[in-house]
Amino acid sequence: MLKDELLIISAYKGMEQTIFKLCAQMNIEPGFMEWEVADQALIAALKSRFHAEGTPDVIITRGAIANLVEENFSDIILVRAEPGGMDIVNALCRARVNSRRVGALVQERDATAYHTAEMCRALGLDEIVIHPFRTKDDIVNQIYRCQDEGLDAAVGGGSLAERIGRKINYPVFAAQTGELALQSAIYQALGILAVRRKEKQYLSYFRSASSFVNEGIVVLNSRSVTFMNDVAKGIFASGQDIPAFSSQVEKESLRQIGGKNYLVRKEEIVSSDGMHTMLILHDANRIQLQEHKIRTGLRTKGFEAKYHLRDIQSSSASMRTLLDSAVRYAHTDGNILITGESGTGKELLAQSIHNASARANGPFIAVNCAAIPETLLESELFGYEEGAFSGAKKSGKPGMFELAHQGTIFLDEIDSMPARLQGVLLRVLQEKEVHRIGAQSNLAVDCRVLAATNKDLHALMERNEFRPDLYYRLNIFRLKVPPLRDRQEDILLLAEHFIRKYAELYQIRAVELTQHEQEELLRYFWPGNVRELENTMQRYVMLSDVGPVALKECMDDALASPGASSAVDGEHYLIRRAPLEEMERELISQCTARHGGNRTSAAEELDISRSTLWKKLQ
Repeated sequence: MLKDELLIISAYKGMEQTIFKLCAQMNIEPGFMEWEVADQALIAALKSRFHAEGTPDVIITRGAIANLVEENFSDIILVRAEPGGMDIVNALCRARVNSRRVGALVQERDATAYHTAEMCRALGLDEIVIHPFRTKDDIVNQIYRCQDEGLDAAVGGGSLAERIGRKINYPVFAAQTGELALQSAIYQALGILAVRRKEKQYLSYFRSASSFVNEGIVVLNSRSVTFMNDVAKGIFASGQDIPAFSSQVEKESLRQIGGKNYLVRKEEIVSSDGMHTMLILHDANRIQLQEHKIRTGLRTKGFEAKYHLRDIQSSSASMRTLLDSAVRYAHTDGNILITGESGTGKELLAQSIHNASARANGPFIAVNCAAIPETLLESELFGYEEGAFSGAKKSGKPGMFELAHQGTIFLDEIDSMPARLQGVLLRVLQEKEVHRIGAQSNLAVDCRVLAATNKDLHALMERNEFRPDLYYRLNIFRLKVPPLRDRQEDILLLAEHFIRKYAELYQIRAVELTQHEQEELLRYFWPGNVRELENTMQRYVMLSDVGPVALKECMDDALASPGASSAVDGEHYLIRRAPLEEMERELISQCTARHGGNRTSAAEELDISRSTLWKKLQ
């Protein structure tokens, strides 16, 4: 078996004796050749041998012969049996008998590894001069150079160096590969062969498995195809140049082959014999059908969470702090209350937290508590049994909490939940089980709750519109998303992001904001926050593709002009560049004046507590 896998080339007379001795001790029978000169005749002899007997996986040899084999048979793993440190010392000891200054012929790649000063002191020599070589011609030239330099002798270079030395009557002492160095090389080769056998076994499994898949699979080395499954053979039946095709493919790209579209994935594979490339070809039509089925199912069940924390665009310090907290909270299993004005991206943040959590592979169920009528909300959240009420499905229906099992449920606009259902929700959070309408028993559920509101829950609790015990169950962790006006450094960043997004979506030119337009964006109050900014930039991109358009034409007419009054919920705010505190005081003062100085009524309209209103007027 080893004869087919391992070939040892003896580079000088006498080396074979050590090889046979070690092979007998190890009980192995590798292939064997004796060749002393690194010439093209060796390459011809090896090619003939490989043609007749098969190509080995590993070759063991040394010196210039190893260099030549490496250059001509890159697919074969080469293990070098170079002389060890003691072998070099032995050759130097033989040379020093009649020599004080010695030239050392060493492999080019090892030239810097020798500490000649230390070696001279240890061996009692005056000088050791390193002469590197790679080819047989280098060896010949370096022997002559040693002689020309007046060195007493040369060490190394193998049997070829010794023959040249005898020819020119110059003492040369070849460094022979000792038993220990040769033994180490054989053990290394056997280790490589063991790995190769496993790889071949895995390849056999891979070949078998690949016949059962619907994708085309191609494996290539640097020059040619090494494997194709039947599907790939059918795809490339017209005879395409597959290596050339592979070089044109990026990491993942859509390609047309034989009139059909394929999604081609390209992966690099590292094995014991080097780097390989694997192409996986997916039928685009099949992908579309599968994607349709999956997406339809996900949309039906509401299981999809498509955003990640990396999708949130921001450079403001407040948002970075918020996102850092979100990352930390995501790694826990505690409930999170997300607060912030409408349009600030609370659901985007909730989806991102889910995808950053240990529950990322589980479902994400989003429920807008304000969008579902009170009469239906209980059955939607907690489910019902067959015959629970008139019109109930015969098989019953699981609620959102059941569907969110081992995942996350997001309760948006939690402030809109009716008081009775607040109590039911509290029990679910406490007991971690739901009671379907009409059921005789409870059902255990394991889901994390994220809730969001754009209202002041403290004010609602003061008016007995929201249960304090439910608030504290939901508010284990809290994230407050700042309004866009409080993070002006994000306005231009987000504007540019939305321009690129919709330009790519609609496949039209991405417009550039002028300095004046940037100033307009920064002056504006953005009562609709990020959502309003996105809508504005979407209109701007679309209209700009038709012809020149002023940014203000894409904004709400009542709000577009800098310095104009901004109508928000019936109140007028002067839009100008001013400190936020000043703008807040102006807003609160206007609202208080409209209520005849009644701060309680003004606080209720502004959705803040009376104490907060009083503080902001100071």
